[in-house]
Amino acid sequence: FKDAEAQVPKVIKAIRPLLPIKLEVKIIAVKIPGDYVGKAYGEVRKFGTIKREEWGSDGSWMFLIEIPGGVEEEFYEKLNALTKGTAVTKLIERKGL
Repeated sequence: FKDAEAQVPKVIKAIRPLLPIKLEVKIIAVKIPGDYVGKAYGEVRKFGTIKREEWGSDGSWMFLIEIPGGVEEEFYEKLNALTKGTAVTKLIERKGL
């Protein structure tokens, strides 16, 4: 009677010998200009876990976010749409599970 997220690691481990499954987590550094932080703040948090964040003197929001590798492209698309392409991103780390 565990929730689905709690069951995933055990299920993946059980079927990995049968199917070549690889899960990946990515840590991305992001800087969003102050003009777009208001509408981007809530949307960005839906994608993953904010590991660290700072606020710039110009109102910009800089943070590290950990997201599942499978949503990376969707994450970038959403950021571009919310910030009109002004967000700056950098892939920091890739972790395989």
